[in-house]
Amino acid sequence: MKDMIAREQEIIPELLKTSVERAEKLIMLLQGYGTNFARTHFNVDPTSGSKSLANLLRALEHVKDSFGAELVAFPQHGLYYTDSAGLMKEIAAWDKVDFIGGLDPYSIDGSIEKPMDLTVQLALDNKRESISICMRG
Repeated sequence: MKDMIAREQEIIPELLKTSVERAEKLIMLLQGYGTNFARTHFNVDPTSGSKSLANLLRALEHVKDSFGAELVAFPQHGLYYTDSAGLMKEIAAWDKVDFIGGLDPYSIDGSIEKPMDLTVQLALDNKRESISICMRG
């Protein structure tokens, strides 16, 4: 998993260059099947900063009259493994963020309590209805 994180850190800058276009194409594909609403995760990590969210919002703006989305802030590379906790705090406060997500806290951050405490606290502090945790097993 940590090798995958390292690889993603290398390729994220290139992926961000086309993420608006790719998100728009995915939305068009979903709409082609009759979907007009989705819940989507966006990466929160030091490599992409807030660019993943900004690019997703740009893509959604282009279809705002025909497609809606709930946005999940997702610390793809852990909260503490890549020092993303501060960035998650910042992004959790954005009005457009609906859910606070979390990665398997033990496998990546080496702890269950500390990442879970922060994830739940971010949801409470920012009045998010719930959290979304991805557990690997």
